[in-house]
Amino acid sequence: MIEEVKKIFNDNFKEKILNVKQIDGGWLTEKYRIISENYDIMTKTIEFKKIERRKIDIERASEVLHQCNINGIKCPKIYFINNKLVNYDKNNKPFVFLEYMKDTYCKSYENISSEDIYNISKEVGKMNNIMSKMEITEKFKRKEFLEQLYQEYIERVHTGKINQNEKYLRDVYNQEKIINSLNEENFDEWKFGYCHCDLSSDNLLFDRNGFKAIIDFEICNESFIYRDPARIFLTFCLEMNGNIDKKLLRKLVEGYNEYNNLSIDKLVQGLKAIWCLEVNLWIKEAYYVDKNPEKVNKFISEINWITKNWFNLFEILKY
Repeated sequence: MIEEVKKIFNDNFKEKILNVKQIDGGWLTEKYRIISENYDIMTKTIEFKKIERRKIDIERASEVLHQCNINGIKCPKIYFINNKLVNYDKNNKPFVFLEYMKDTYCKSYENISSEDIYNISKEVGKMNNIMSKMEITEKFKRKEFLEQLYQEYIERVHTGKINQNEKYLRDVYNQEKIINSLNEENFDEWKFGYCHCDLSSDNLLFDRNGFKAIIDFEICNESFIYRDPARIFLTFCLEMNGNIDKKLLRKLVEGYNEYNNLSIDKLVQGLKAIWCLEVNLWIKEAYYVDKNPEKVNKFISEINWITKNWFNLFEILKY
């Protein structure tokens, strides 16, 4: 792949490459940093398994990233290669060329500040506002969505029983009241449109001047828009022990409302949307057997926290 990448760079940027380095990190992606006299660029190739599992539409996601960048959102520039945002290698895997965000790092709920949260959520509110002007391709199908939720729950119960995994099965059975309470009308007020869909701490970058950029738009798609601020809440305002930092929560709402509109009701909507969309992703029997990375445990604890507090989220979040 590296020789192919170097040739593509030379053909399109017309500059001598000074350095090429493979970048670690990123699930099922192959990444390289390419440095020339005037460019510092990252290439990213996405594996088919990731595309299938996360239901990635890389063409659409790349166009959204492009629109966000040209409209002033703090995010990487995506380059046109052969007059296209997305190209395909000899194995038909999609790849993109992006601005490399150098000298940056991530923060977690353990070291995030009120100012950080305010600046992140302000940018996300602005980003969601820009995305709201993009035309969606199809309406949200409530009936099919609800049927899939129910079927996935039945499959989780079956898996827990077959493997006699008591811890896993306990967490699955705790979801039963939620599953039984859902009907099509629950989704009537859930605002549907484009959102980033993956605002975890790994995808929010800082430098010595503060908040720098939102990255990794590859699973950006049509979804429930309040999923984005809700993910910020789970990532930074909810501690592993289930405690909520209300000071950070206030700053989240204040920042988002600089460009958009976020109430506690809408945040609750976003949390419930995350649960519906991600419960089957994180409450998996495989994660209840082997030792997990810390960030996987964080995702599991977030879903279980929503499960536990589903019916009184508004009261818990009030400040």
